[in-house]
Amino acid sequence: MSDAVEFENHRFGRVQVREAELLQFPGLPGFPEARRFVVMDHDRESPFAWLVSADDPDLAFAITDPFQFFPEYRPPLERWQIRALGVERPDDLVIMAIANFAGGAASLNLMAPLLINPRVGRGLQVILDRSPYSARELLPAPR
Repeated sequence: MSDAVEFENHRFGRVQVREAELLQFPGLPGFPEARRFVVMDHDRESPFAWLVSADDPDLAFAITDPFQFFPEYRPPLERWQIRALGVERPDDLVIMAIANFAGGAASLNLMAPLLINPRVGRGLQVILDRSPYSARELLPAPR
């Protein structure tokens, strides 16, 4: 891989990805120096994946498609957020949520979704000021 990026992660070991696979963020709230991330599968059967930092070897977030658990989820996004990602078509925008598995309960942070445009490799985490959602929305029980 001529345009390969290699980094060591405590969870995944040595990771090698193409530069084009990295998502560029302007930093995440609380992690301003972490700007380059790659999405890695958890396993094929899981609805969860990992957002792994190429800049901080100890930083990885469990993420998922929030609509799988909360089909009515409609985050109030601003136009500038969509423009900042270079979104030209609705298919360009992917919305993900960070999962939390603390205290024996699984929850999603629906107050601060991750907005990703994989077509151009950009991402942004937004904090929704006018949101009816919380940072710890408990996942519904499986049916």
